[in-house]
Amino acid sequence: MESLDLAGIPVVSVQGPQGGYRIKSGYRMDRQLLTVDDLFDIVTALSGIAASLGNRRIGATAEKMRSLLPQHDTGLFAESSRKLFIDFSMPGGPNCRPELLQTVERSVDEGRLLRLTYTNRRLGSAERIQEPMTVVFKWRSWYLFAYCRLREGYRLFRLSRIRNPELLAERFHRRGMTAEEYEAGPGAWDGLRRAGRRHRGCA
Repeated sequence: MESLDLAGIPVVSVQGPQGGYRIKSGYRMDRQLLTVDDLFDIVTALSGIAASLGNRRIGATAEKMRSLLPQHDTGLFAESSRKLFIDFSMPGGPNCRPELLQTVERSVDEGRLLRLTYTNRRLGSAERIQEPMTVVFKWRSWYLFAYCRLREGYRLFRLSRIRNPELLAERFHRRGMTAEEYEAGPGAWDGLRRAGRRHRGCA
C-alpha cells in the first residue's frame, strides 16, 4: 500500500465483510509514471506483433505510445532501439501468408465463423467450421484457439496448417473457456509440441 501511495496512485479502503483495498474509481495512470525504458519495452513489443500480423491498428497504437515520449528523451529511445529488436516472423513461416493472419484475426475480432481446411500432424486433411476465440503465439509459431464444430470441442490449430480460410457471415456467441484455461488442462499442448519439434516452416 505504501509503495502505491508513494507512486501517487490513490488507494482507498472499504470497510465491512466484503471490504478491502482498491484503487480509487476513475483513476487514470499519469503518463509521467512511465519511464523511457517502460515506453521502449511497450513500443518494441507492439511493433513486433504489428509487423508479424500486418496489423495497422496495433502499429498505430505503438506510434501513440511513442508520442508519449518527451522530446528531450528521444535520443535515449533511439539508443535503446539499437540494442533490442523483436521480430516474431520466421523465414518461410506463417508470415509468408499475411492474408491468413489477417483473416483469422478479423474472424476473432468480429466473432464470425471461419470455414477452413486443416491438415493435422498425421497429414490428414478435413474441412472444418470454427468458432475462433483467440490468436496465440507459442513456441515461435502462431495458433488459433477455437471451438471446432466438427469435433465438438476446443482445439488449437497451427496457422501454418490452415488452408482456404473463409470468413462466414454467421456470428456466434463466445464460449466460456479461455486459451489460458485450455492450456492449463492435461495434455493440451502435447501433440502440438511434438509437431513443433519436427516442423518449423509452412506445412
